[in-house]
Amino acid sequence: MNSTQPTTVPTKMGSNEKVPFWGTILIAIAGMIFLLSCIICWCLRCYDKRKQKQGPRDRINYEKLTESNVFDTQKVQPELEEKSYGSVRLCLHYVPADQRLNVGVLECARLPVADTLAGSTDPYVKVYISPDMKPVHQTKCIKKNLNPHFNEHFEFDVDYSKIGSKSLILAVYDYDMLSKDDKVAQLRIPLESVDLTAPSENWHDLGPPGSDSDVQRDEDVGQVCISLRYVPAASQLRVVLIEARNIAQYNITTPEVYFKLSVFINDKRVTKKKTNLKKDTVNPYFNENFTFSMTPEQARLATLTVVLAEYTTLGKSKSIGWVELGFKSTLTGSAHWQNAMLNQRHAVAQWHSLHT
Repeated sequence: MNSTQPTTVPTKMGSNEKVPFWGTILIAIAGMIFLLSCIICWCLRCYDKRKQKQGPRDRINYEKLTESNVFDTQKVQPELEEKSYGSVRLCLHYVPADQRLNVGVLECARLPVADTLAGSTDPYVKVYISPDMKPVHQTKCIKKNLNPHFNEHFEFDVDYSKIGSKSLILAVYDYDMLSKDDKVAQLRIPLESVDLTAPSENWHDLGPPGSDSDVQRDEDVGQVCISLRYVPAASQLRVVLIEARNIAQYNITTPEVYFKLSVFINDKRVTKKKTNLKKDTVNPYFNENFTFSMTPEQARLATLTVVLAEYTTLGKSKSIGWVELGFKSTLTGSAHWQNAMLNQRHAVAQWHSLHT
């Protein structure tokens, strides 16, 4: 008797097998890498869009000019690019009977932008008399306005016999809640140049901001001719101290003079150098070259101080006069520095009066 045996159907290979542990780990790692790559690509895309929208920030755009190694001491360049600091409308009147000067700060126009992110300024004005420097009167602060109207009046007691030797100083500040207020513009009016016999109302051009010491009269102790040349490829500032002239003889006790040069970054001195001694002349000629390492970013924070000194018999130096150059400097010192940075690779020379 033939018995029929059931036919066994083979099971499909691998249908009941589990994924090994190491395979699970590889799949998880691959998933995480893919997810992380997607996140990075998304962030980079958002950053590029934001950068294109905002444009470059705090970048020094210098013209690319042909490098020139030739410097002619006769080609001193007095022409500088003028930057507007706005203007102020004042009302001035002196009352001889009371020996009192009335100053009306009426309005300002086209003030510089202090807050680049907001594109505006929170201005107020301080008013005082130099060289007394006190009292100091202050207007109210007007938020986010480059053309503020103040319409405020102040009084100063000024002796009639001394009014010709004094100056009226106006300093425009930008209010900052979290840090020190920045001075954005300044005006100095010698009172001897103003007709104070009757009330007068005029617009006055504001100038670059300066320290309180800058508005006081300095004795004329001489001038110095300095050349600046910035080479961005080498990150170097090349300074040529050319010559000095008309050094006041009454300030010199010995016939030997020289210049000291110091570079400050964020008010910290990083290097100093000096010229050779020059004897028996009030118009010394130096024509000495100095090189200072300085990146474009550091150049925005740097200050070059040039001090005229005499070599005393005791071997010590005595300062006679000084001048400061840099973006944070005042008047011609700031303008000369900016002109040199805008005309990179070219020597830009200028005469500067020495301050006491």
